[in-house]
Amino acid sequence: MKDRPFLRRGEVARLLKLCPATVSRLIDKGELEAFRVGGRIRISRRSVEKFTGVPLESPQEGQPSR
Repeated sequence: MKDRPFLRRGEVARLLKLCPATVSRLIDKGELEAFRVGGRIRISRRSVEKFTGVPLESPQEGQPSR
């Protein structure tokens, strides 16, 4: 997740400490920009940064990334 420009809904939910359904609602309301690739939702890191107003931090050493 650390170097990828696009994140899955679950990854964004973990980063923002929200449930995936809340992330879907934010996308549906147009508050968080996302797009579909092969029927799956992808959210750019830039969109998350724009939504939160702060840069995303990379996972710390030793933490598993999925």
